[in-house]
Amino acid sequence: MLSYKTARTTHYELHGQASNRWTMLEVYDDKDEAVLQAEKIYRTGLYRSIRLLRERYDDDLEEFNSLEVLFLGRRSKPSKYDDEEPTVFCNSIADLYSQPSRRTMARLFAPVLDSLEITPAEILHNLDLYARLQGSGTHFMNAVQRLAISQVRQTGEPVSERMRRIYNLIDAAATGLRQTRQSGLPRLDKGRFAELLEQFKPGKDRAYQLAIVIAEDLEGFDGSLAKLERLVGMMRFDHPDWGRRVLDLFISEQLLHRRLLRTVLPANSLVSLLENALALSEGQLGKDKNPLVTTLNAFLGAGLLPATRSMLIGHIRHELATNTRIAGDDLPKEFEALSRLNDIMGEHLDTDTPDRPLAEHLASRMARMLNPQTLGDYLAKGRNPADQLQRLIVLEKHCIGAANRRKLVNYMLPLLTDGANESFWMDPRGAGYSGHMRLLTRLQSRLLQSGLQDLHKDKLCDRLDDLCSALLTKSKMLERVDTSDAPVFDKGCRVLKMLADGHFTKGESEATARAQVQRYLSDPDFLAYLAEVPKGQQRTSVAERLQNLLDKAGFGITGDL
Repeated sequence: MLSYKTARTTHYELHGQASNRWTMLEVYDDKDEAVLQAEKIYRTGLYRSIRLLRERYDDDLEEFNSLEVLFLGRRSKPSKYDDEEPTVFCNSIADLYSQPSRRTMARLFAPVLDSLEITPAEILHNLDLYARLQGSGTHFMNAVQRLAISQVRQTGEPVSERMRRIYNLIDAAATGLRQTRQSGLPRLDKGRFAELLEQFKPGKDRAYQLAIVIAEDLEGFDGSLAKLERLVGMMRFDHPDWGRRVLDLFISEQLLHRRLLRTVLPANSLVSLLENALALSEGQLGKDKNPLVTTLNAFLGAGLLPATRSMLIGHIRHELATNTRIAGDDLPKEFEALSRLNDIMGEHLDTDTPDRPLAEHLASRMARMLNPQTLGDYLAKGRNPADQLQRLIVLEKHCIGAANRRKLVNYMLPLLTDGANESFWMDPRGAGYSGHMRLLTRLQSRLLQSGLQDLHKDKLCDRLDDLCSALLTKSKMLERVDTSDAPVFDKGCRVLKMLADGHFTKGESEATARAQVQRYLSDPDFLAYLAEVPKGQQRTSVAERLQNLLDKAGFGITGDL
């Protein structure tokens, strides 16, 4: 019978990138074949990039490592979102009103904006709020200074000169806002929103003018929730696109306030909040008794609020980037919560994410938790190497990302290979040889059902089989059966029962037991014993018991016994 063991210590993983997501396409044992297939697939044009990773087991270090050996196509540029505080250069008034600029304002003025419950869009379109911001003590000056410092790191100019330019640009924007107001604008409180839109003449300034009217109208509402209700109440499916885009801008920035998001989407846990935010971003939240959320959900489902959708996903991205646990201190529950989020993400969510797929954010968050300190504390709660291995298998069940799984494997291997742990595996005390062998078989079964790469499974399962085979030899379990005075039939049934009860791991251990059973089955005395059993119910019962053992042991022998 063929052994389960393999001599493979290296394989090559072929990955393809379409949109933002990397997908593993195939695994090869031969590098030349892998390179040939990589070039062939790249020429099809189905993927914008192809990469080939070599996965190898290092015998000296007793761990797996990965190396990129081939890359075809275009590498993604580092995202502006990768930096915690990206630098924004505003050289014109249009730059000041851009989304990157508003994001920077939201970060720099966060304490003031949160306390006043206003947004950058409101400030940029309302002179009264601009004046309030300037009068907020040193916040305004400190924010301009911090922005200038981050910019001069790249330009090399004096901080004071950069600050002067920023102040001049802000003053120019305020002057333009004042002139537009003085030219005369309609008011929103006179008639419906649809009638208001009709009063703006076609042109590039009408969206700017409408934003001024909306920002001034929102001054009459107390708090972010009241403003959000006002804005959503203006939305209609038949509004012209330009008017709807302005409303989308203001709605998205109201949801910039995290407290408002928790008010709109109440949840009993952070993971539930993030799940609801994901569902709402796709317009798939389902029935909700809150009319505000129901309306938002409908417009998001119709794809009419792209900025709002981006803001919701941004909240999720932010929460994943923090070190705050989603599910508390229980590491398996934390991994399960992240896995739940991953399960409800579709390809459509990944393609629209501005920097990288949310699944990669989840994988990065898991990677931060898979550090020596956290894993050391987690494993310390295990009573012995077997318990610690099972704890790692529990994490693997919900693990996201091949690199994270590889890291778990590199923690699993020492539990099976270190000399300090060998005494536990080979010690017959407690559960005895039989109990230890069944434990090894259960662990191997769980690993075989895991999502680990075959190369990793092979190494771990081979080691478990080595231990089981050593226990089998040390216990002389099969030898005692073979040298007993029992009939061949009883010997075969005893070994079959051990196979059925999970005494032997896949590999040499199981192969040895199955070979011994095969020898008993081939012995003429085996069936002769069955023939001596009186016909009728007694022989039927014995035959059924044998057939049941054969089935459970995986022999699959059928027919009239």
